[in-house]
Amino acid sequence: MANKLAALATAVTDRTDMAFGPARSRSSVAALQTLLHWGPLTATELARILGVAQPTMVRVAGSLIREGLVMRRDKEARNVALELTRAGQSEAERLRRVRLVEMAQLLGALDGEQRRSLDGLVDLLLAAATNGRATARCICRFCAHGICEGAACPVGSRATVLDGEFKERRRDDPGA
Repeated sequence: MANKLAALATAVTDRTDMAFGPARSRSSVAALQTLLHWGPLTATELARILGVAQPTMVRVAGSLIREGLVMRRDKEARNVALELTRAGQSEAERLRRVRLVEMAQLLGALDGEQRRSLDGLVDLLLAAATNGRATARCICRFCAHGICEGAACPVGSRATVLDGEFKERRRDDPGA
């Protein structure tokens, strides 16, 4: 079963990567998605959420800035916040739609009862994979956050059980 689940994870990743296109790395897609929901953020904050090294995130951000998808915002001390441009917001929304269409096509192999069963099992696995708020942000870096909010989100719900209620992030506390 573990091998099959790993193979499914690979198939899903490959399918979405191909749908995003060759010009778009997973890190750039994750950065765009994260900035769409959580931005503006510094490269350090993005790196922490995406689970990549800070220098890697700086390179990804530089590429997105050159493409006109991200811009630097007001500088606070030594930190420069990054936020999406209008083009970046459009691209992030397009990538979100592409990902959801790909997954909907894959789920088309299941009938209604199978989908409901899988939905409950996926919720259990996602909750089991969540060991706190920081992990939750990393797990949900590609999520369309409006689809499962509050109690409907197994990741956020588990993070709340472990870490308490979510507090709005303050600029001086990037880990909140």
